[in-house]
Parts: sequence; structure tokens; C-alpha cells
Amino acid sequence: MMMLTRLLREHDKLRTIGADLAVLVSSSEPCDLDELVQKRCEMTRMVHQHLAYEERQLFRRLRNDPDPASRRAVDDCATGIEQLHVAYKAHVAMWTVKEIAARWPDFQKAVKMLIIGMRMKLDREERELFPLVAETTEVGPRWLPGTRNWAGDGIEIQSAIRRSSAVRDPAPSFIHTTSLKISRQTT
Repeated sequence: MMMLTRLLREHDKLRTIGADLAVLVSSSEPCDLDELVQKRCEMTRMVHQHLAYEERQLFRRLRNDPDPASRRAVDDCATGIEQLHVAYKAHVAMWTVKEIAARWPDFQKAVKMLIIGMRMKLDREERELFPLVAETTEVGPRWLPGTRNWAGDGIEIQSAIRRSSAVRDPAPSFIHTTSLKISRQTT
């Protein structure tokens, strides 16, 4: 599959998940919080898988482009992505399930702002970067030392989302017993 085709498909998937999330948070009362946790994790997983691929296949290529305009365009887009990523991490840290339930209207606004930011990022990449790599295929190794670990960032954020839901439903803890067996105990 051509790199650009995959990037466009992933952008479509991100827009769909974003639209699903917007619908989920559009009710006047808090939605099913378990469903919300799942949708937030789905969004996080897809965003970070996409960023990992994009870093390896699009950004790496454009950072090595001899044209300074291409290098500037990728640097500008990458800066926007990093800013959105920082905002998303802060969003996840702030919006625990307890906070969501307590401040639903504020959470709704925050989610909609993040979705708008993501859509703007996707549109900008398609407009400014994708024409620079039209008709190219995937390059080189999938990962190189020193490459940003977007997948690891995604796993960390998903864990934070899941931990925030433990306020309502604590995860089981595992304890060591005298018989050296591990048993499951809920707290």
C-alpha cells in the first residue's frame, strides 16, 4: 500500500472516532462513563499508532528533503502536533471520571476543543505535507534509534484514562500470601 493512502485512511478513521466521541458527549447528562473510557482509549490508541507511522514515513522523509520549504513545513506541523499532544496529556490528567461526572458541561467543551484541534491538524497535514510526498512508498526500517516513541506515549495515556475510571470501579489488587501464591483481592 502506498504511504499516502494509508495516511489518508488513518486520518479518516481519526475523524470518525472524533465524531463518535463528539456524539457520545453531546447529551445534556453525563454519558455512560465506561463507554466514554473505551472511546477515549480507542482515540488515544489510534492517534498514537498514526503518529508513530507518520513520524517514520512522512516526517523522517520530509526532514531529510533537500528543499528548505519542505523541512520548514514538516517542522511547523510537528510543532503543532507536539502542542496538541501536550494539551491532550493535560486534558487526560485533568478529566478523571470523577471530574467528568462533576463538571460535565466543562468536559463537553474541552472534548470539542480537542476534536477541533485534531481536525485542524489533519486538514493542515493533508494540505501542506501530503502534496510533498504524493506517489511515494514506505521507506526504510519501521523504527530507528532516536525516533519518538509515540506508541509508548499512547500506552501511558491510555493507562491514565483507565486509572481515572478506577475512581468508580477499583481494579483488583494482587497480594502475596504466605503460601507464595498470588491471590486476587478487590480493594
